[in-house]
Amino acid sequence: MSRNKYNTCHCFKKILVEEVTKKSLEEAQLAKLYNEIEKRKLYSKLYNARKKELVSVSDSSRWLKRGNTRPRNEAVFCYIQNRNVFWGADGRCQHCKKSGKTVDHLATLCEKMLGHDYTRRHNEVVRCLHLLLLNRYMFKSSKEIRSHSVQEILDNEYAEIRVDTRIKTDFKIRNNRPDIFILDKKKNKITLIEVGITSQDSLQIVETEKLRKNDLLANELGLIYV
Repeated sequence: MSRNKYNTCHCFKKILVEEVTKKSLEEAQLAKLYNEIEKRKLYSKLYNARKKELVSVSDSSRWLKRGNTRPRNEAVFCYIQNRNVFWGADGRCQHCKKSGKTVDHLATLCEKMLGHDYTRRHNEVVRCLHLLLLNRYMFKSSKEIRSHSVQEILDNEYAEIRVDTRIKTDFKIRNNRPDIFILDKKKNKITLIEVGITSQDSLQIVETEKLRKNDLLANELGLIYV
């Protein structure tokens, strides 16, 4: 009996050591990889921010696993995400003619693109989220984003969903048109969604602005629907 107990303990200790060793090896390999990446000016931008609360390297790469992208386009998108893109000697933004033609500038910072390109991109994100919510709350069952059109107000036994519409409150609130308003009727819970697309360097600023913008509305809705 004593010998069997010793063998059991010995086996358990052996398995535990192997697991710890394997984990330590993986951590060491990952640390070495990060160290190599951080030495490179372009590739290091995303990985240097991995310790920030609002940045997720895993979520930033999720489109590679779940996306439906052709290999050639995938390669281009990876180059862009890694800032590994060059535009020749001139290097000036063709829209504003002022700033340097960088990925961050073209993606989020060009004032000339604000009124059309950035707004269209913002609306496309809202459209994708809207389809996801309609499936979740049993309004429809579809994954066809190309044919999906956004309706301002939808209501069923599970939820009420509003997109870019004024929300009625007891007193006037300036910012009362969230991108998406969701009233979960089963949980008696309200969710406000604000879409913000920005550069990595401005992420904290935009997050704070969005929270401050909807703070009054969220508090008022909490009093109304409690």
